[in-house]
Amino acid sequence: MKVSQFRFLSKDQLRMLALSICMGYAIIGILCITFAPHGKLSRSAMENKRFIASSPSWLDRQVCRWFGICGAMNWLRLPRKTPGSRAAPSEKSSKLPDHPPHDFTDAWIDPTADPNSWSKNERGLRKIPGYVFDYAPLIHLYGHEKFWPSDLAEHLEHTYAKLDDDTIPDFKLNLWNLADLNEYEGGRNVFLTSKDDPESEPEWLLSPHNIPGVPGSDPNQVFESTPGKRKGRKNMKAQARKEGWALVRPKYSAHEEEMKPIEGDVDSEGEEPAFEVKIPSIHFTEGDPQRVLRQRRRSSSTQVSNKTEEAGQGLRSNAPAFLICIDKGDGIVDAFWFYFYSFNEGNSVFGITFGNHVGDWEHTMVRFQNGEPKAVYLSRHAWGSVYSYDALEKIGNRPVVYAGDGSHAHYPAAGRQNYVLPLGLLHDTTSKGPLWDPAQNAKSYTYDPDSDNLRASMLNPRAPTSWFHFAGRWGDKHYDLSDHRQYRFLGEYHYGNGPSGPKFKHLRRGALDERDKCNIMDYVD
Repeated sequence: MKVSQFRFLSKDQLRMLALSICMGYAIIGILCITFAPHGKLSRSAMENKRFIASSPSWLDRQVCRWFGICGAMNWLRLPRKTPGSRAAPSEKSSKLPDHPPHDFTDAWIDPTADPNSWSKNERGLRKIPGYVFDYAPLIHLYGHEKFWPSDLAEHLEHTYAKLDDDTIPDFKLNLWNLADLNEYEGGRNVFLTSKDDPESEPEWLLSPHNIPGVPGSDPNQVFESTPGKRKGRKNMKAQARKEGWALVRPKYSAHEEEMKPIEGDVDSEGEEPAFEVKIPSIHFTEGDPQRVLRQRRRSSSTQVSNKTEEAGQGLRSNAPAFLICIDKGDGIVDAFWFYFYSFNEGNSVFGITFGNHVGDWEHTMVRFQNGEPKAVYLSRHAWGSVYSYDALEKIGNRPVVYAGDGSHAHYPAAGRQNYVLPLGLLHDTTSKGPLWDPAQNAKSYTYDPDSDNLRASMLNPRAPTSWFHFAGRWGDKHYDLSDHRQYRFLGEYHYGNGPSGPKFKHLRRGALDERDKCNIMDYVD
């Protein structure tokens, strides 16, 4: 049945349809429980059993076990939201704080790094091609956003490490020791747990001090952008494969001494290529390693698009973005841009909110072939979408991406973005809110997946790398049913687990998306 056909159904019929789907799900769940083999339980099955047993109510435990409706009384006590909407931002989440933001510069300097000991070849492996910045994405955040970009260092200051439900004692979190937590069961069951109740909306979780913008700038300033393509092929994957950039077989060297700098880098006697953001020629010196970043910020002059709404013009955020550049051989380079938020606000269906979690990682990836941008991957919830570079809206040469309200999921245009359920029952909203230029404050790295070696680039040679290798979760573990904030309907949690980090986002992918299932859209519908 097409979405348009649902318009002919009455409200009562829609309610019956939704109820029928829920009942069908419950019946399937009962059959699975009844006829499932009773061998050794998997870890997830044991965790589910423990979760159900955590409810103090016998009735709640039975309803949860047999019908998949868990914590109904908790849900009834929580404030309702309008279906398909998120809570309105509070004043403290939409205005810059009166006090200056805390300076985390020192937190981003690894005291164990020794750039002066690097060989000429090693320095070459740490250089980023100029074209990566020429085509760096720009992000329109939602105009009425509540949870803004966050600094990892500030996030760690307000969290502590737990192994499942047990606190890991005497471990002070920082960006250059985080991978040490992998000593605890491989790190996969370690959760960076909030010291504050997320429902109280502490300032670090909202991060209003990281709203992109320059104090005193004109919020009505208008810049020109080029619209994305509205007509084209729905899927240009066949052509992309013929040209050799849709599905590549990554070629990494197992012997790092044989590796070569990415083509387009600066050689030892050359000059830095021209950058769209006018990053100056940078060669490492023994002076302050942060000098290059300060110089880069002062000289940045990127042009931005159309009038931005509500929260101001934007551009630079105090929260750094993360560039991870990977050479996959045969002229193919993938430039991953990662963005971190301290909270992900879930969406609401029939007044039931799913998908809240502390910590949120989103990313875009630009694939280059011989220095030319070919396609852009946009992460979105548990999946993503792929567009040809030509299809997207641009500011100069730089593609423009829109982040959804609360979820920060990425889309190619402003407006209502339906997903999963018909009739827009589940949707994100995007707008031309503050424009974030990640290139103006980025921690940049090169990465070799075969040797699992992440290198701080020559733009920030003392940037820590341990945080990248942390195998655990960047937020709380899902709360128990005994917690008044928690419920779970049809397998979906009100408060879910925090996300895993960038290392676990399929960086070595040969396809443009994780499973090579996305169409490569050549227009924006």
